[in-house]
Amino acid sequence: MLGFTQAECEGTVVTTFLTPESALRVSAELATVARKYAEDGHPLTRTYYTEEFLALHKSGPPVTIEVTAFIWQNEKNRCLEVYGLLRDISDRKRAEATIRAGEARLRLAARAAGLGIWLWDFADGSLDWDERMCEIYAVPMDERSPDHYFNLWHAHLHPDDRVQAETTLAEALRTGTEWDHTFRIVLPDGRVRHLHTVSVTEYSAQGVPSPHGRHQPG
Repeated sequence: MLGFTQAECEGTVVTTFLTPESALRVSAELATVARKYAEDGHPLTRTYYTEEFLALHKSGPPVTIEVTAFIWQNEKNRCLEVYGLLRDISDRKRAEATIRAGEARLRLAARAAGLGIWLWDFADGSLDWDERMCEIYAVPMDERSPDHYFNLWHAHLHPDDRVQAETTLAEALRTGTEWDHTFRIVLPDGRVRHLHTVSVTEYSAQGVPSPHGRHQPG
């Protein structure tokens, strides 16, 4: 994983293979566990933990590893012992960074175009709006919460457009097809705003739908 042979690893401590910052974090964690145990003398309340660290590769750049450490007391000499498992998660971290960069570019492009982005998570029922969506619907700061957005959307629908908007949305969710619809909303001050929305529905590995899309003022 790190390019070292077994002989090179024997007789060394794990912090030898970590970047200075990661080594300090590991040492501090172990010192905290040992100190708390010495102070109260009670059985360990945390027998394992999982953290991410940067490890030194023998012939390449640092590697991101996930460490799962198991800590317990040796019954013979009552000393604390630590055993651990290491997993290289560099590819996963690079993929996550790529996704974050893509999301940032999408938000920037949507902001430049005046688009509002929303995501409806059926797993927990939350409907998330970005800042631009809140601006389109003139949502006060104290009402900006995933728990409120669906009711706000429904309440703002123009009375003459409500049935069709709800019907087409329900059909898109039922069939998993794109929701491409134009409707009007009524703002708190009485102004009417025309919106065009386009959304798609993605499904998790468990088959839970998660529609997401954008609103564009007309």
